[in-house]
Amino acid sequence: ILEDVDMAVRSAVSDRNEDAGWSSGLCGIFTYLVMRLEKTSDVLSKQYIYNRNSLNMLLDSLDSISVANDFDREPFIDGLTKLLRMNMFSPKVKSLLNKYRACRSETVERQKSRISIYAVVVLHNGMKWYGKCFGSLRESSFPVHIVAIDNASGDETVSHVSANYPDVCLIRSERNLGFAKACNIGIRHALEHGADYVFLLNQDAWIERETLRVLLDVFLKNTDTGIVSPVHLNSSGKEIDKTFINYLPEDFVSDIYTGCMKAVYHVPFVNAAAWLVSCECIKNIGCFDTDLFVHYGEDNNFCQRALYHGYGVYIHTGTTIFHDRPGRSYGYMRSLFTEENEFLSEKKNLGNINVYYDMKKHLFDAKISILVSLFLMRFGRIGYLRRYTAVLNKIRESRELNVRNRQILTRIKKNLPAQKAKYI
Repeated sequence: ILEDVDMAVRSAVSDRNEDAGWSSGLCGIFTYLVMRLEKTSDVLSKQYIYNRNSLNMLLDSLDSISVANDFDREPFIDGLTKLLRMNMFSPKVKSLLNKYRACRSETVERQKSRISIYAVVVLHNGMKWYGKCFGSLRESSFPVHIVAIDNASGDETVSHVSANYPDVCLIRSERNLGFAKACNIGIRHALEHGADYVFLLNQDAWIERETLRVLLDVFLKNTDTGIVSPVHLNSSGKEIDKTFINYLPEDFVSDIYTGCMKAVYHVPFVNAAAWLVSCECIKNIGCFDTDLFVHYGEDNNFCQRALYHGYGVYIHTGTTIFHDRPGRSYGYMRSLFTEENEFLSEKKNLGNINVYYDMKKHLFDAKISILVSLFLMRFGRIGYLRRYTAVLNKIRESRELNVRNRQILTRIKKNLPAQKAKYI
């Protein structure tokens, strides 16, 4: 095998043409050899691999490639880092690492310069927060378009925003649509204007200057990313938001204590007070599901659908937002028991497309309960069961739509004929 690889190296180097395919081929051979070196403990065997497989020749060839050559440099940079740890070819490896890391940084910055982010903020009687919320977006180191949807505020919101924030695209609603529907209006506005990413921000929250730039890095480094959130602090910035603590992964506290905190954590859910979402993800899985959710629960459902369609949900510990929501627990609890949020628990749990539920059985049981109530003349319970059955039907339709959409997207990825995925 070693002799064959050595011959492949010499053949590849002699057939030099410096296109992306040729560079990727060299990079693949280099990655294989580094893997062999990692698994070999004997010094003489390492020396043999070095002599027989022309690692030095590979390094020379990869050093001479133009940094503008469009091949995947990440495996190459990873291999160079491993060689450096093994103290092999140190001067040459250090030089190459500096060269390609600098190139990676320039490439990322070029990508960022072409990216368009739209911030979507839903407004409702939030006069005391607009200065910090809009002010922080204006001062962001990464330029952002701001779209605000007023949910029929009863205070001076519309006149205040119009007068003091002329750069904000203000969309007025004559009635309170709830968070989910209002957000969807802003998201669709962003999509229609060519946004690459949408940043959902609560009206009572504000960001740091570098927040958007830091969050964007996760998308550029991890192609599966769908949603990224910063760490949420309280308004003073002295504590983590009490609700946000519930979304942190189990190993987060342990990592802090041992000094091993990661920059990014994969999570099943994080609330939508500050989401950076890729428009690719939105186009493939749809906006918030307003057939099921009005206010609360829509972000749970969105994360569930994102995971189902193969997108990652992440928390980035390298940046924060400030969320001012102490003293609102009573109003929050009251809102959970409104007519719109009836059966909220069932919507979130049975609507989780990542978990199998026999919806036909749930519907059958609900209908049997209606018949039993009729027989026992419990007429007051029948209205409740009918509403419950209607919700179960909506959940079933949502689950079926997600299954169909994933099948469609799978066919598209395989270049098979398929209808365009529908928005949810």
